[in-house]
Amino acid sequence: MSAHNQVLEIYFARYVAIVLTLLPCVVGCEGQEKVRHSLTPGGVYIRTKLIGSKAAVKELWDTGDWNIVVNNLQEGGEQWLQLVPTIASGSDAGPAEDIGESLGLALIKNPAGVLRIVDKSDGPIFGITRVCSIDKWDNIDKNRKLEVASNIIGRLGAVRDPNLEGLRNKCIQMLRIYKGVGVSP
Repeated sequence: MSAHNQVLEIYFARYVAIVLTLLPCVVGCEGQEKVRHSLTPGGVYIRTKLIGSKAAVKELWDTGDWNIVVNNLQEGGEQWLQLVPTIASGSDAGPAEDIGESLGLALIKNPAGVLRIVDKSDGPIFGITRVCSIDKWDNIDKNRKLEVASNIIGRLGAVRDPNLEGLRNKCIQMLRIYKGVGVSP
């Protein structure tokens, strides 16, 4: 067996182990406490595939687990960021607003990661306009918004990937306009 096939076999075995761990109470579980999903990016992703993104997001919201997802998105971890398109497709109202604002805050910790996953068509949930519209963020005291905007601008300035330059500059421009300090990147 080639080394490549051995690696594939190991990954497949890990995937099966994860699925079997999550499977016992994912569907049904009449008369027992239901294990909704594992609150990891992989667990949430599997849940969206089992019951659909809209149902999974509603479940997270209704159980209060949505706050855990939001906090993890704000931390900017790559696996959580990769989950955004999947959960955004099942989001509306509160969850949709939380996603955009969480990604904006994640710019502080992982600006390149956020810029890589923003909706390139600039959609209303996680497009660059939503992510960088600090004036529309509800979960930050308005007195702190100028400080946060400055922090994000500084972090964005460190992003040197030429593929992200346009998005970076647009976000910096929006934040500078909010701060009232001009529009040049």
